[in-house]
Amino acid sequence: MKNERSLQPEPAGRLVTSDRIEGTPLYDSKGHAVAVVEDLMIDPVAGDVHFALVRPASGVAMKPVPWDHLQFDKDRQAYVLTSSSAVLEEAPSLDSGALTDWTDESWNARIRSHYAPNRNEK
Repeated sequence: MKNERSLQPEPAGRLVTSDRIEGTPLYDSKGHAVAVVEDLMIDPVAGDVHFALVRPASGVAMKPVPWDHLQFDKDRQAYVLTSSSAVLEEAPSLDSGALTDWTDESWNARIRSHYAPNRNEK
């Protein structure tokens, strides 16, 4: 017997392809455009998005932002960072051309702690 539920399409707007996220503007918590989403870091086993790699408007080096620190704004069709632009500017950057070891949990923890909610906003 077929599972009727599995044949139903996903609700509109619930799922998107990654190429629709790439190039999406990123705003800071004050509403200023501060970056563009360039890529996503996805756990291929669990299927979870861990980080968005963003290119700040003020620089060339990409910066990883924990996925749970972004909120989607339907009206602007953009992401909003739960932090200020200063927090993004001071965030760890990815070295151009260098490989990043995403299995290094100390690196991942450093990124997450940088965006921690109790961090002093500037």
